[in-house]
Amino acid sequence: MTGVLPPGVLSIDETGDWIQNGAPDGVALIDTSTNTLVDALSYEGSITSCTITGFPAPVSLVEGTPFPGADTNDNLHSLARSPNGQDTDDANADWQLTTTITPGAANP
Repeated sequence: MTGVLPPGVLSIDETGDWIQNGAPDGVALIDTSTNTLVDALSYEGSITSCTITGFPAPVSLVEGTPFPGADTNDNLHSLARSPNGQDTDDANADWQLTTTITPGAANP
């Protein structure tokens, strides 16, 4: 990841490839004050039953049509929500694999 994030922006420093641990992979954005799933992405396969601490039952990280893209395991690509800032609850429509890496800035 390159670039500088504005102050107060939460981020994951993924410089050591510690999120990538084999397919499938997934990320969940959680509101910890209410224990609610805000957003999720499963890629390189579908994670449909994920145990999250504080949640009473497993949750699915697949929204709508699964995202077919794959992580390339290099620093030349990024998974980006596109169009920027839009969430239709359909992973295939909301995400793209891109070579335009934009930490702290709008996605392509």
